[in-house]
Amino acid sequence: MLLLSASPFSFFSFTIVEQYPLLNISYCPPTEEDISDGKSLVMVAYNPLGWTRTDIIRIPVNDSNLVVEDSSGNTIDTQFVPLDDVTRSVRKFYTEAYLGHPSKEAPRYWLLFQVSVPPLEGKRYRILSTIHRKNTETIEIGPGNLKMSFSSTSGQLKRMYNSRTGVVIPVQQDFLWYSSSEAYDQASGAYIFRPDGSPNSVSQSKPMEVIRGPLVDEVYQQFSPWINQVTRLYKDKEHAEVEYTIGPIPGNDYIGKEVISRMTTNMTTGKVFYTDSNGRDFLQRVRDYRADWNLLVNQPVAGNYYPLNLGIYTTDKESEFSVLVDRATEGGSIADGEVETMLHRGVEEALNKENVCVESVCQALMVRGNYYLSIDNF
Repeated sequence: MLLLSASPFSFFSFTIVEQYPLLNISYCPPTEEDISDGKSLVMVAYNPLGWTRTDIIRIPVNDSNLVVEDSSGNTIDTQFVPLDDVTRSVRKFYTEAYLGHPSKEAPRYWLLFQVSVPPLEGKRYRILSTIHRKNTETIEIGPGNLKMSFSSTSGQLKRMYNSRTGVVIPVQQDFLWYSSSEAYDQASGAYIFRPDGSPNSVSQSKPMEVIRGPLVDEVYQQFSPWINQVTRLYKDKEHAEVEYTIGPIPGNDYIGKEVISRMTTNMTTGKVFYTDSNGRDFLQRVRDYRADWNLLVNQPVAGNYYPLNLGIYTTDKESEFSVLVDRATEGGSIADGEVETMLHRGVEEALNKENVCVESVCQALMVRGNYYLSIDNF
């Protein structure tokens, strides 16, 4: 295995197929090649010194749609600097002088990224095209320790991963709505949550737009014409911020709709979950059970919903999954490994008759809010 010497950074070497001593004049054929269409370039920065070395690596490339990942798959900050005319002139003359023939056209950019390598060790870095990344099976976001993976075809959330703690939880998120009961004895209303059967899925496919940056990665999704969501992962925060915009809830079918967000994990929770008690301590809840009396289950959904002022979480023997809310709402765990929260309601009484009007145009209420997802060791 031969090493590519980087003249401006003589303390470092890059693992590559052969040696290129002319990198200081921007001549490096492997990095100048097209690395789209599923290709990638793996490089190793080696530090032969007896102390940690941190510096900026500079390599010539032809494409500005590139990202650099470390060995953990984390995307690191990069910058592209156009190649100057002096370097182009020097390259043209000296490559022919050393090689005996003219080189290809000079690359368009210097790709810069920072590395920090412990003494007498090497670190691996992968350079790949963002265009290729979008065509992979999953798309990973997160500039910090917390990562989230989404399906590139359906937009479905697949997993959450914390590189600091090592916690990995497969998780799927769905928007659904319960049909409001119209039972004469106790119909759903402003003060009563009584769903009529199992919830209905809003959408199976969720087109997504990903925006990346050194501070925050964002995923924009539309679940339906009346449900939109933005998922944000900040560099220095180990929770995901989810901003939803719901409404106006369609009511042309005269069916009340109570909209929830459901998180489904692979955790074995044994019917147990936890909700806060009026914003204070979290209390253990057991599905279909009350410690003070024998519970007769008539409402398997409503009977396992609880008020939420702070949030709800569930655990198994290895990890913890939490959903914190930004306002008073309700939620529960209707099946093991699931956590659902109520986000908007369009039922009889004032809830679906309260409109907002601009001149002669009126529409039912819209709701914009946030909830926060986190994972941790148990």
